[in-house]
This record gives sequence, structure tokens and C-alpha cells, in this order.
Amino acid sequence: MSAARDGSSHPTTPATPTYRVFAWNKWVPIAAILAALLAYFRIRGGNIKDAMIRPTVVLDARFGFTPATVRDTLSALGPQGRKLYVEMNRVDFILTPLVLREFLLNTFPPTSRRSGAIRDTFANAYALGDIMENIFVMMFLKGYPTVWDPFAWACCFGNVLKWSALYAAGLSIVYEFVVYIRGGVEARRQ
Repeated sequence: MSAARDGSSHPTTPATPTYRVFAWNKWVPIAAILAALLAYFRIRGGNIKDAMIRPTVVLDARFGFTPATVRDTLSALGPQGRKLYVEMNRVDFILTPLVLREFLLNTFPPTSRRSGAIRDTFANAYALGDIMENIFVMMFLKGYPTVWDPFAWACCFGNVLKWSALYAAGLSIVYEFVVYIRGGVEARRQ
């Protein structure tokens, strides 16, 4: 330890990184809320599918799209489908990005500062992309039939960021699972 730079005699200690640890009492409620959200989206997705004028895939479920795709999707949903999509988007707006972000951060938490920083980056990028996408989807639904191309491209960017970061965070969870399994195998060999 060294003396503080301000001349006082208080020693300075390097900041010790805090790592997340897996806690069932935290993970189970997060997983339960996420499961409830997924069940809700599955049910509401079926309702939207029944209300569509012609078959389409909602913007949230796509990986990338163009302004023409936005217009075509909103048109294909029809008035009742758009109304249901507004309701679904309200639930998805903030709740899903935050719950899924916490799930990504707390499932097989990273065991090192470096992999923790990577996971944080992916989880935060996912949440940012999803919220960004949801803002523009709500704008499109409220302003239908008007869709401004720059906003549609920004929505697409949020969508691609969301899906890319979600898959990358999933891969980091798989990596930590492998590290966990290898550590258990190594411990049994000793």
C-alpha cells in the first residue's frame, strides 16, 4: 500500500473488481418474469397473426428490414393487428429490455473482469437496441400510414443491434458454461 497522493497518511488501495456471482434467489425471479413475458408475446403474437390482413412478420421478430418492409408490414397487419401490436409494444417497450438484460448478466455470470466487461457491453447493447427499435415501432404505429425513411433505417439499426448483441451475449453465456463445466471436471480429477 502507498500513501495517498494528497499527502495524508491514509493508504490507498487499488479498487478490487466486484464480480457477479450466481444467486438462485435472484436468477429464478428474473427467469420467471422472462418466461411470463415470452408466454405473453407468444399468445399476443398469435392474436396478431389472427388479425392480419395478409401474412407478415412483426418488425420486432425480424433481423433487419428496409423502409418498404416497414410500410408493407404495417399495412399487412391491418387496423386490428396494428392495435394489438401497439399493446404488445407497450409491454415490450421497457420491461423486456430490462428483464432480458438482467437475465443475460446473471446467467452463468462471467468469472473474470475481461469477460464481465464483454458481457456487460453485449447486454447493454442489446437493451439499447431493443429500446431504440421499440421507440421507432411505436412512432410508426401511432403515425401510420406515415413512415419516414430515416426513422425506418434508425429502427432497423436498433433491430440489428438488438439481435446481434443478444446472440453475442448468449455465446458469452455458453462460454462461461463451458468454463464452469471444465472447472468441475478439473476439480474432480484432482
